[in-house]
Amino acid sequence: MLNISIGGVYRQDGLRSVATEHVSPNQELRARAVDAESMPRLWKAQCAFVSAEILRQENNLDCAANRYYYALLHAARQCVGEDEELGEELDHGGLVRLFTKRYDDQAWPAITRAQMARNRGDYTPHPVRDATIASLVMPVARVLLRVMDRLGISREGAT
Repeated sequence: MLNISIGGVYRQDGLRSVATEHVSPNQELRARAVDAESMPRLWKAQCAFVSAEILRQENNLDCAANRYYYALLHAARQCVGEDEELGEELDHGGLVRLFTKRYDDQAWPAITRAQMARNRGDYTPHPVRDATIASLVMPVARVLLRVMDRLGISREGAT
């Protein structure tokens, strides 16, 4: 099992993040923690990933799928940027296409699987299966780490 806890990360309102105390998915993500002010979307991506891990451990798989998916979307938004032409107006599909075309063409399978799991959990009466969630953890973590590499975030934090 991966071990990530993002200790010492604070929300934009200055309160300690609830997700910081309980979890563990991936030492590497913890070592690369960014703060909410310098890279707010990437910070949200990390928090969504940690929340997904907590939800997975609690066997709340529908909600875990949602959080894994949004971890990817927030990371993509951090790369694309807020002030890029049409950046704010992009729907999820447009954001994913732009992100995979310009920044990470390897992310498409992980995003597609996370989106399918999220849609099943959010919009159908059928629960997301444990095997589905287990298959998301590493691909989602790898996309987040590639985004951090691209943005120059080292183990010591944002550079």
